[in-house]
Amino acid sequence: METDDADDDVFFHMEDVEGPDLEEGQELEFDIESSPKGPRASNVVRQ
Repeated sequence: METDDADDDVFFHMEDVEGPDLEEGQELEFDIESSPKGPRASNVVRQ
């Protein structure tokens, strides 16, 4: 996942997003939290 604000990619699990699979370029809203592997998206919501 890429963000408009951060230079780094943000990790997330597909299981965190309800509904059908995401498509490339689809916009999401999410919070960013720290994890041992780097930035991780939480509270992921489709736009």
